[in-house]
Amino acid sequence: MTITSRKAGLAAAAAAGLMAMAGAASAQTAPCPTNAIGINSPTTCTCASGGGTGAVWGTNVYTADSNVCVAAAHAGVIGAGGGQILVTPGGGYQSYPGSTQNGITTSTWGSYDRSFTVTLVSMEIPACGAMPAGAEIHECSCPAGPYTGSAWGSGPYTNDSNICVAALHSGVISSAGGTVTVLASPGLQSYRGSEWNGSTTMDYGPWSGSISFDRN
Repeated sequence: MTITSRKAGLAAAAAAGLMAMAGAASAQTAPCPTNAIGINSPTTCTCASGGGTGAVWGTNVYTADSNVCVAAAHAGVIGAGGGQILVTPGGGYQSYPGSTQNGITTSTWGSYDRSFTVTLVSMEIPACGAMPAGAEIHECSCPAGPYTGSAWGSGPYTNDSNICVAALHSGVISSAGGTVTVLASPGLQSYRGSEWNGSTTMDYGPWSGSISFDRN
């Protein structure tokens, strides 16, 4: 790919990213509670990167005393990058079968009088494309994979790389997607591609700007 075509692609992606940010809600949601016992109506909250730790009972429908963010990761709603989720409370069930999904194992439980489900909230954070021109920090959301697009480097990546492809490659999200924070950095003289975490990136020579990911 020529530098000219790469720059044209970057300009288009930047424009799309700025339009998405302009249309996105700016309000930040509160961190998710440890469990859903106190949630009485559909509630939006944020799971930090890493998802947290705690016990969970059920599969896709969970007991109300289960850890909310661990349940969201088990359901595939968020990846290691965390993200905003919608927690919807529900009635009781006679049984909650455990399972292993997305690297997380939940336990089986019998009758419990309250439950909840989780879904991803992505409309408040723009969808990831390429790094917007002039941005130093950019937060965006990757849906569940697979991802299309190209990325160059192995961290840092060129700043016109597809963010979701690079984020999966770097390990900050899984194929379940999630929210990522992208950091701008100076360009490098060369970028070495590789295959990590089921994502393949390519080599490239000198480029004007780089990106990496906030892992905190």
